[in-house]
Amino acid sequence: MSSPLSRHSTIAHVNKLPPENLAYIFNFLRVLDLPCYDILGRGRKLPCTGWIFVTYVCRRWRSVALDDPRLWIDSFNCNLIHDESAIKLVIDFASLFQQHFSRMKMVQVAGTANDFTLIMPAFRMAAPALESFSLHTITGRDPLLPADLFNQIAPRLRCMSVSHFGFLWSSLTFSSLVELSVSGMPDDNIESTSEHQTFEQFLLALTKMPALWELSLSHALPPLPADTASDPTYLPYVTLPQLDTFQLDDEDPLKCMVTLKHIVTPSTTSHEVTLRYLAASRHDIGQASSWFISRVGALPSGLSSLTIQAQQMKFEVVWDSFSTGIVCGKPTHVLNFFSTTNINESLTELEMICKVLPLACLERLCYDAASETSWNMQEWFSIFGKCKNVCKLDIYDFCPTGLLQALTLENPLEGQSGPLFPSLDCLTLGFANLGDTQEMCEELVKSLTLRKHLDPLRRMDFTDCEPMSKDLFEKLRGIIPDLQCQYCQRDACSGCSYSAEDSYSEDTSISDE
Repeated sequence: MSSPLSRHSTIAHVNKLPPENLAYIFNFLRVLDLPCYDILGRGRKLPCTGWIFVTYVCRRWRSVALDDPRLWIDSFNCNLIHDESAIKLVIDFASLFQQHFSRMKMVQVAGTANDFTLIMPAFRMAAPALESFSLHTITGRDPLLPADLFNQIAPRLRCMSVSHFGFLWSSLTFSSLVELSVSGMPDDNIESTSEHQTFEQFLLALTKMPALWELSLSHALPPLPADTASDPTYLPYVTLPQLDTFQLDDEDPLKCMVTLKHIVTPSTTSHEVTLRYLAASRHDIGQASSWFISRVGALPSGLSSLTIQAQQMKFEVVWDSFSTGIVCGKPTHVLNFFSTTNINESLTELEMICKVLPLACLERLCYDAASETSWNMQEWFSIFGKCKNVCKLDIYDFCPTGLLQALTLENPLEGQSGPLFPSLDCLTLGFANLGDTQEMCEELVKSLTLRKHLDPLRRMDFTDCEPMSKDLFEKLRGIIPDLQCQYCQRDACSGCSYSAEDSYSEDTSISDE
């Protein structure tokens, strides 16, 4: 019979590893799990030992770790740096950066304009090994990237992100680029030659990046001539056959519309476009709507999801396609539009867009309004009355009375019958204050009771809502077979059960209808 120690050793094979192998493993842990402090409430710090915790496992592991100086050299350097009163330490980072730049595979630097002045000469060197390049200016005037960036030699460069830099578009033309992100701010004071670039030069630069998979342009477009029309014929067209995701945002919406018309992408390309008008005209809104509708219309037919959001000064519409052969959730077309004058104008524009979209295949609808103002019952039927396949409806902030009425009444449209969304299976109510909206709660119970005798719901979810009264909970439980509640985190109730009486609020009960 073997001893307990030998039996343990036969099971824990790691005990047979020689010290140098253990130290090698510990070195990996040192890189992956550095000692640090977790910041708690009110600035309190909780020390985390990180990889050093291995020294607490057993005497042998502690001995191996303490005997290997490579594991502790970083801690020694950190102590030297923090103890400035004892040792004055100067690191010539710029020289080191320039010396090793040609061998770097990934460069990610964030700093002030003065910081970049020291290392900018390195960016004129060839970068044969570089695969990912990211620069971000934190404060100060936006520095200039060299016109001869990497001496135009970076054959392996796939990802580039440049934020708050002046640059020439011709300096970014690397044919191997797969991801390109360029961003600034509307009020950036860019001291660069970029203001002398033309829109044509920007488009021509993109023609030299045919492998682009992701493109993000935020306040980075060169200016257009003052008399430019919405569809200038003198500009070239660019084809990006591999583009999967395109994000576009600029303080001048005309530049965005010109860009969208002159960059040709596959029908499956995902778009997220933000248009910012000081005072949008009917023509402006019509152009934006036409572009969005044309992109959605070019998609393969199939089950889809529509999200609409109406606010005082903007509206947003999102279309998700779940067609066969397309990655789940792709492509997504997002249109953010600033600025409408009020909530009613936002709703009017959304109504016009929705009436032209291919809603017959709509499977899910998400509605988010910043106020109680919404469409009336007739308008809900007029917009969505032909949607027979909607099985999931998500409502955020406030559940409109007109919608609740439409869910319980006969469809008045010619050739239609039954209530709105006859295939509706699940209703989700999110971010609603169920304690202060007594009238909405009463209308909700009334509508769901009537719906039960027509096309009953199988499930109802409350997500990130304020707690409801016990009376409301019991009434809904008697109507909906599957009732799920996930209250706000501060209310300490996620996924409440039927017996969780402490999750109810003390609101007054709802009168029976």
